[in-house]
Amino acid sequence: MSGQTSVEDFYQDPIQTLELRNQIRMMQFQVESQREIVALKNGHIQTLQDLLRQALKQPQAPITVNSYLTNQQTVNINHKNELNHSYDLLDELIDAVKDESLKNQLRDLQNALDQSKNLEQAAQVKDSGGFKKLSKFIKQANDTSSDVHGILDKTDKAIGLIEKLTAHYEKLVQFTSGLI
Repeated sequence: MSGQTSVEDFYQDPIQTLELRNQIRMMQFQVESQREIVALKNGHIQTLQDLLRQALKQPQAPITVNSYLTNQQTVNINHKNELNHSYDLLDELIDAVKDESLKNQLRDLQNALDQSKNLEQAAQVKDSGGFKKLSKFIKQANDTSSDVHGILDKTDKAIGLIEKLTAHYEKLVQFTSGLI
């Protein structure tokens, strides 16, 4: 195995000598293969150790604390005033519009808003028929494909009234969603 004695010295028979020589070659191949595997594993281990050393050598990021002052303002919306203004704008709109069907729809909306005036909680206002009908009317008034928009578009004063009504509605939306 160490190579100090020749293979022929072990056996007299040439077939046995050849078999021993083949076994030695296979063992040498296995030993060489194992050396390559160990070297590869050692390389991975060495690479991993190098990475760990490098990570430990890197300075740690300093911890900084930033403090910020914030200024927060709260605006209270008086939803009852917004409902009253909406009611009054609807009254003006009724006077400006010639179409009886739309006038009846606006009166129905006024009645629903009137019932919503006594509600205190944002959730109650949001769930009220007046708020829902106002929302629907605002959408129809701003939708160019709706009949309501077509009727309002023919009335000069209606456009300004719808803009004001939309502004009051948006404040009600803020109130009901708790943004303010």
